[in-house]
Amino acid sequence: MRVRVKLYLQYRELGDEIELNLPEGAKVSDLLEELTRRGLDTREAIVLRDGNVQERDNPLREGVYSVFPPVDGG
Repeated sequence: MRVRVKLYLQYRELGDEIELNLPEGAKVSDLLEELTRRGLDTREAIVLRDGNVQERDNPLREGVYSVFPPVDGG
């Protein structure tokens, strides 16, 4: 399965957008593990698809995902 991943803030060290080929049945956690293998710390990453937060156990679908590092402030 092919997914596009838009990266934000410090995650952009891999580029603004990358394409990943993941096995059928992959979950959001598999996407994050692949990003970790490429050098990102995704332990607290926020993943969105179509503006909706994705849980780590959600199945992936082809399309575009946005990945943000944790954001804090007040």
